[in-house]
Amino acid sequence: MKLKKFNRIKVIDARFEKRARMKNKHHLVPRSRGGGSHYSNLLIMDIERHKALHFLFGTLTLEEIIELLIRVKRIKDSQKEEV
Repeated sequence: MKLKKFNRIKVIDARFEKRARMKNKHHLVPRSRGGGSHYSNLLIMDIERHKALHFLFGTLTLEEIIELLIRVKRIKDSQKEEV
């Protein structure tokens, strides 16, 4: 039996909500780059945000992500001045 479109959306939303409540450990310095599993290197976050973080930034460290975002902001600010 096929679910009606509205019911399918509700099922998908329920699955997303369940996954969003599940927690995961994110290594601030990735294990592949020498980071350990000690408390100071871990950030507890929900699975969906954890997946999004890795999708956007791969295995960059927190400091590298911040530097990247600062560079992007500087480029954007310099574009505003040119217009």
